[in-house]
Amino acid sequence: MLTASIKSLGMTRERFAAALGISRSYLSLLETGKKQPSLEVAVRIERITSGAVPASSWISHSDELPAASRRRGAA
Repeated sequence: MLTASIKSLGMTRERFAAALGISRSYLSLLETGKKQPSLEVAVRIERITSGAVPASSWISHSDELPAASRRRGAA
């Protein structure tokens, strides 16, 4: 999704990385799924791609708390 969005914007990876304030090598790690961005970088990606890559897309389901844990924390 990220790679396709960069291409559709007509930006080079170097320019996209610079717009995000990250290195080209870190962008490559994000593209390949080897790293997850910080919330701040994920939000920047969402803004630059006009929502094509939402910040929420970086959250995996394994990061979610089990239902029982959510109930205990909500009390």
